[in-house]
Amino acid sequence: MTVYNREKFLAAAIESVLAQSFTDWELVIVDDQSNDGSLEIARRYAKDRRVRVILNEQNLGDYPNRNCAASLACGKYLKYVDADDLIYPHCLELMVQGMEAFPEAGLGISRVVPGVFAPALFSPADAYRDHFFGSGMFSVGPLDTIVRRDAFEEIGAFNLARHTGDLLCWMRLAQRRPVVAIASGLVWWRAHGQQESVAERRTPGIVAEVAVRRMKIVVETIEDATCPLAELERKIIKSAQLKAYVGMIGGALRRGRFGLARALCRQSGQRLFSFLQASLTHTSAFPRVGLNPVRPPKLVALPAPKSPISAFSFQPSTSTPLVSVLIPAYNAEAHLAEAIESVLDQRFTDWELIIVDDASTDRTAEIAQSCADGNRIRYFRNERNLGKWPNHNRCAELAHGKHLKFLHADDLLYPLCLQVMLQHAASVVKDETLVLCAPSPLPAGT
Repeated sequence: MTVYNREKFLAAAIESVLAQSFTDWELVIVDDQSNDGSLEIARRYAKDRRVRVILNEQNLGDYPNRNCAASLACGKYLKYVDADDLIYPHCLELMVQGMEAFPEAGLGISRVVPGVFAPALFSPADAYRDHFFGSGMFSVGPLDTIVRRDAFEEIGAFNLARHTGDLLCWMRLAQRRPVVAIASGLVWWRAHGQQESVAERRTPGIVAEVAVRRMKIVVETIEDATCPLAELERKIIKSAQLKAYVGMIGGALRRGRFGLARALCRQSGQRLFSFLQASLTHTSAFPRVGLNPVRPPKLVALPAPKSPISAFSFQPSTSTPLVSVLIPAYNAEAHLAEAIESVLDQRFTDWELIIVDDASTDRTAEIAQSCADGNRIRYFRNERNLGKWPNHNRCAELAHGKHLKFLHADDLLYPLCLQVMLQHAASVVKDETLVLCAPSPLPAGT
């Protein structure tokens, strides 16, 4: 945890580490010559033997201080928690589980990768492909990552340039070792006016300088001999980088931000005409290449149930379950078994599972009946097709639990899902009303 003038946020950040369900950690707090009350706040927590507080002799700046903190670390893994952010209590547990499942990986990234159930291992080439042709895997800050310390030291730590050290670090790590995609929603990034992402946009000159540096990082990295991508993929990425930069200049001109447009051209060392001419030369290859570069990654399989009863530890009881998990199903033979297994795999065990088959015409009934025990897992079949929402209501009518958790037959729950949702419900909601457990500000369109 690197600190510079974060007295408003620091205590909560430290508390979020102390609250972790995973307990085999040390917390190294390095204060970068703060001139507010940050150091005093940090030292109050040094009574815990796992917490060490270090004061730099002089102000180092963002990435040099991150490197300083890493040099003081003793752990197998490095997990940055910025002093103005928070991590959920299950963050370290899931991140460490993901890394331990794939010892060959050097980097773990907590983010949504469409179509991938985490933890999943990406080869260097597939990690690069996902970043440039898929979900943008490396577009995260240190808060969303966990790194093997030996891999971090192998690449020489963070580059010291402000605002871009993390992107270069992730790309270098992924050149050498596989990357683990870890479950999302483990951290809380707190937006405020003093954070680095705000400083990055403070003046046209800074915006242009950072944009050019990012473009150069990408181009130089994919041109490096250790880049895991094919030659055609590299050419497409270079073309796309050029197009994106020209797009920034054009966007600035359209919005009347002529100072930014000039700064972008000046920082690149090129005239605007040169960009336009080069863009026209390269764009013909970009949209017409029909690559489908993202391959299915290696997954950690959910444990398959041996029988309807032996798959979980449960003693029949007459008490009312705390949670009713409800699966409304219609022609769900392709995914239903996995959905049920994800419920069986829950760490929290005080639940019942109700599956309501909406008059399916495939093997949904057969699959559901093979798991039902008539007690904890109950199966019902509608005499006629009710439709989506009426069938949801039918599930709720049959439930005995205090809380309802709907699970669509083609989706999955992570093992900590019920536990974490109920922890939030118990700590935040007192009147048994609806709880929204959002791990972070929801993206547009979610």
